[in-house]
Amino acid sequence: MKKVVLFCLVMMAVFVQAQEVTPAAAGTPEATPAVTPVVTSANPLYRAGELYYYGETVMEKKAYARFLQESCPLAYEQYRKGYKTATAGWVLLGAGLGIDVAACITLLTTKKDLKSAATSRTAFNTLAAVALGCEIACIPTLCVGYSQMHNSVDIFNAACHTRRSQAYWSLNASENGIGVAYNF
Repeated sequence: MKKVVLFCLVMMAVFVQAQEVTPAAAGTPEATPAVTPVVTSANPLYRAGELYYYGETVMEKKAYARFLQESCPLAYEQYRKGYKTATAGWVLLGAGLGIDVAACITLLTTKKDLKSAATSRTAFNTLAAVALGCEIACIPTLCVGYSQMHNSVDIFNAACHTRRSQAYWSLNASENGIGVAYNF
């Protein structure tokens, strides 16, 4: 048992030492690491957060939409469809919140007599149900819209990107020894 505990402690010390982090000065690029996926010739267009990257070009949403419109109509249609769906989701959310406010106003402006209070309560329940329906419907609508917008990157890479192979020299080892290889 002592050997197992000792082994675990040694392994933990090795892993901790391997994970040693050097402190970076504030304001340096090392202090704020960015997610930079590896760009290959197979998939040059990728998205990280709110930015789109094509080779060395960094684009925001509007520039990305113009880029797709000019270079790949198929991906642009997917992006536009997703944008319209996401806009509909935001409209549903806004309508639901607006109807919630209207329902609260009808409840607060009721008169003290019993007949108007019952009518006001019915109106409140109806408006609250409609608002809840709009707010619930906005969730999948937004998810589908943003998913379609993000899928336009895959469509561009699959349908519109011309794959060019670049020739390069490399150092390779073979059965006969080490040699220079020209890959294309």
